[in-house]
Amino acid sequence: MSWKPEQYATTYALLLSVITLAVDYVTGPYIHFPILFTVPVILAAWYHGWPRGGCLAVLLSILRFGLAWHWTLFTPWTIFADLANASICSIVLGMLAYFAAAAGREYRVLQQQARVLSGILPICGFCKKIRDSHGTWQVLEAYITSYSEAEFSHGICPHC
Repeated sequence: MSWKPEQYATTYALLLSVITLAVDYVTGPYIHFPILFTVPVILAAWYHGWPRGGCLAVLLSILRFGLAWHWTLFTPWTIFADLANASICSIVLGMLAYFAAAAGREYRVLQQQARVLSGILPICGFCKKIRDSHGTWQVLEAYITSYSEAEFSHGICPHC
């Protein structure tokens, strides 16, 4: 069984969210690390799509607003400024989640389409058969068809 990152992406995104909020809380009301909120949002959106990434973006913005509301006694700005910042943060992180989900979806589609042959292929210089990993010789077309999604159509070139 191989390890797949998408199995644990939600766990890692939530763990990173908690760590980011903890760092934000420890540093107090005057030092902000908004760039750190992007990491769990991108992770959630990349592996699980826009709805989860968008929900995490809104949740992080609300929790950050809760921290800001907690600090209103210590800061010179008003609760309305904190509400505006939380709204902007939610919109920006939501857009980031949307684009990360689209990029992740496109990546998976391209990954499925690209089955690429790589390495050195032992080929007969005369008949052009290829030796596979079992030591048997296969016709070039059969080998390429079995190891990729390419198909062949045969014809005769003008020189022949």
